Amino acid sequence: MAEALQAALPAIGEAPGCGSIREDLYQLGRRLRDAMLSRPGTALLSVLHECDSSVSGRFQAVIFQGVIQPSTELFRKVVSRGVERGDVRSDATSESALDVILAMMVYRSKVCGSEWPDAYIAELIDQIMVPLLRPSGS
Repeated sequence: MAEALQAALPAIGEAPGCGSIREDLYQLGRRLRDAMLSRPGTALLSVLHECDSSVSGRFQAVIFQGVIQPSTELFRKVVSRGVERGDVRSDATSESALDVILAMMVYRSKVCGSEWPDAYIAELIDQIMVPLLRPSGS
C-alpha cells in the first residue's frame, strides 16, 4: 500500500517565481494543500489518521520522500530567491525555518481535519512566515 501511495502522489511542481516571498510562499502553500487534498493525498492522510505509531512507521518513508523532502526543497528554493532579492534575511534557509510552514499545515491537518482554506494559507504566510523571514529593520 505504501508503494501505491508513493507512486500516486501528485507532483508539486517547480518553485513559484512570482517576485515576492509572500506570493511565492502563498502559491507553494496552495499547491501543497491541493496535492494533499488529491485522491492519493487524502488516502495518505487517512492512513496516517487511522494507524497507530507502529503501523504508521511503514508510511514514514512515503511521507518523507513523497511530501516532506520535495516540499522542503521547493521552500528552500523560494526562500533562497528571497535572500537573493533582499526581502529575506540571509540565515532564513535553516531547516527550522523551512519546517515551520509544513509543521503548521500538518498541525492543521491533525487538529482541524485537514482544513487549509486559502484564507488560512494567506494568514500563515502573512502573520508567521513573512515576519519570520524578514530582514531585520524591515
